Amino acid sequence: MRLGSPVMGVVLLGLAALAPSTALAQSAPQVLDHGTTVDFPETITFHLAATGPRPIVRAELRYRVDQLACGTVVSTAKPGFEPGSSVDIAWEWRLRERGGLAGGASVRYQWVVEDERGQVARTPEATFTFEDPWL
Repeated sequence: MRLGSPVMGVVLLGLAALAPSTALAQSAPQVLDHGTTVDFPETITFHLAATGPRPIVRAELRYRVDQLACGTVVSTAKPGFEPGSSVDIAWEWRLRERGGLAGGASVRYQWVVEDERGQVARTPEATFTFEDPWL
């Protein structure tokens, strides 16, 4: 069989289809830890630690307060941080600047991080109750 023959072309295409895709072999960033620190009634600080094979260049916190309303409102925070293969990120929600938050409110949040090649990792949605520690 000659290298330029139509049969050889079909064989090469078939082998290329069996080869693992480099896009599939790329791994997304990994979230190592995430959580919150509450300073009632002043602030809620959201924390994230993540790592990846390539620099993490974008981080976004999506959060909402469960309340009776006509619809669901999801807020987004984009904290500043130094891109890198390992990042520790924090964003502080200053509650008094935004009208406060009632004790007993249920807050849901999720982090989304993206590396320089567009690979994305998301944390599962987490929930906590904003409580007054003195009651």
